[in-house]
Amino acid sequence: MRSEAMQRLDALVGRWRSSMHQAWFLPEPDVENAGIVVVDWWSDAFVTFHWHADGADLQMVFGHSGADNSYHDLYHDERGSDRLFAMTFDGATWRTDYQLVLERVAA
Repeated sequence: MRSEAMQRLDALVGRWRSSMHQAWFLPEPDVENAGIVVVDWWSDAFVTFHWHADGADLQMVFGHSGADNSYHDLYHDERGSDRLFAMTFDGATWRTDYQLVLERVAA
């Protein structure tokens, strides 16, 4: 059964156009990296986030900790790089430690 906090992330599920820039972990932070994001449920416990762009493929898993009422973003990419980011989501706005702009792709 999904927690109420995780159910809020259902608003992110779908296919999105994306652009990422000014992320400290990018090789060239000033360059805008455009791509496609697919967000889906993994069981009732997590949301998966797959970002595909020119020469890059990264994956994230979003979860929620009831102990401190916080969201977390576990990141992995094709270089074998992995990180844990704090994130917030209020039902409309998703924020994390890097700038990623999403625009829903029409079904």
